[in-house]
Amino acid sequence: MVTFTLHQVTAIVEGPAYRVTNEVTMAQGASPATYVFKTLTQEFCHYAVAADMTQWPDSYDVARLLGAAFYRLPLVARTWHTVALMNQDLAMSLQRLQFLADELNAQQGSLTIDRTTTVQGL
Repeated sequence: MVTFTLHQVTAIVEGPAYRVTNEVTMAQGASPATYVFKTLTQEFCHYAVAADMTQWPDSYDVARLLGAAFYRLPLVARTWHTVALMNQDLAMSLQRLQFLADELNAQQGSLTIDRTTTVQGL
């Protein structure tokens, strides 16, 4: 059973703007690194799906060493100019983490299959 613990923090920053920090502080059955970043720019790209969890390393240094296009981290912080966008970030982060947990729980083994099956009629 995959479970994640998400810690969300908001703050008002210069602008005025609204800073949202989402951090997966604990994970069971999966890595807590659930936010995908571009290696070249180190910018947040998207929320991880099951394939990302197996395909991309969970550190920038390893991604650079391997020449990987993306890497994962357990924390993403973004700044928004409205309260509505801040609230949207909070809700979306929770929804996407729930989707990832559901997807990983449904996975039941490898995401890639290479098999041959012979089916014989009666």
